[in-house]
Amino acid sequence: MEDVAEHGASPDIKVVIRMNDNLQHSAGARRISWVDYGKGLAILLVFWGHAICPEPVRASFYAFHIPVFYFLSGYVFSTRKYHSFGPFLWHKVRTLIIPGLTFGFLIVFFKWLNGLIAGEAYSVNPLKLLIGVFVELRGGDYSVIPWFFVSIFIIELMAYWIFGLAKEHAGVLLSLALIASVVGYCYATFIGEIVPWSLETACTGFGFFVLGYLAKSPGKTWFASITRPAWLPLWLVVTAAGTWLNVTIAHQRLDVYMNEYGWYPFTMMGALGGIALVLGLLQLLEYHERTAAAKPVSSLLRYIGKNSFIFYSLNQVGLLIGEEILGACGIPLNNITWPWQLLWGGACIVIAVLLCVPMVEFTNRCFPQILGKPRRISAAS
Repeated sequence: MEDVAEHGASPDIKVVIRMNDNLQHSAGARRISWVDYGKGLAILLVFWGHAICPEPVRASFYAFHIPVFYFLSGYVFSTRKYHSFGPFLWHKVRTLIIPGLTFGFLIVFFKWLNGLIAGEAYSVNPLKLLIGVFVELRGGDYSVIPWFFVSIFIIELMAYWIFGLAKEHAGVLLSLALIASVVGYCYATFIGEIVPWSLETACTGFGFFVLGYLAKSPGKTWFASITRPAWLPLWLVVTAAGTWLNVTIAHQRLDVYMNEYGWYPFTMMGALGGIALVLGLLQLLEYHERTAAAKPVSSLLRYIGKNSFIFYSLNQVGLLIGEEILGACGIPLNNITWPWQLLWGGACIVIAVLLCVPMVEFTNRCFPQILGKPRRISAAS
């Protein structure tokens, strides 16, 4: 990848060459920089979505930040090293469910402790938590694991069987992805009841997951083509138009967690345009990652992306503490104009990210098994 700069090609061509180089590698063989950047960016948008934020701004990135997560998860998905479903299932339980339960219970403890300190009782019902481990009804007392990881868990189990039965035929996979997406949308729009283990979100997310999976297939040049820098203005317009139409006509923004989608064509405009926009920006960042201007950004996004599970799990706890710190400093956070919302929301995000870093380091150094990673053996031992 380092010899790209010696070809004397234009920036567009260089990015495409770099993209094609990435596509020739198995997703599990090594970390791919732009994927980590994408996860890091999506995590920061999750923080922003849960922080103080002007609603038009929130609607603009809610249109695509969760679809980007689904897409990137599909891009790195692979079953090659599993000879049967059993080892594959255990790996997913070990890397998604067990960490999710661990951090889920940790979040409950933090909320209880915060309530105790603030003098505001946080009710914890052990029986409901125990039932929640098995039913995982997001958004209520019967849920423990952060919902997105439950959704990804179900999608990857679906993918194991569907990809195998379809023999990875692109046309078949795209057809099934469209069907799943429409089914998820129709259920969320016309029924809307939360389903155990976020099954309805898995249907919707499966479409974006399949697109990510197909994007890494050798010989697929469409992915490299749509992420050329020259296309970025178009994807920005498409994303903005889809979001504006959804908010203006359907009076809803995309919110997968809440089963809110607006109108399907507008939702897909915003989501797919946003995915293409983000991917194009990520390719530019990867190409310029070692320059003085881009290095701080790439380093931050890489760190957050590599530790996305922990940052995602703890974002609301960090933001809660951040808001209390600002409140203790006498900073008003309610009924403020949008410039102040941007300022203090950004401050909350900075505080929350910094608060998560010690937990990231502690977990990786002392208890990597929680994340399904092998424990490092020091040279001294």
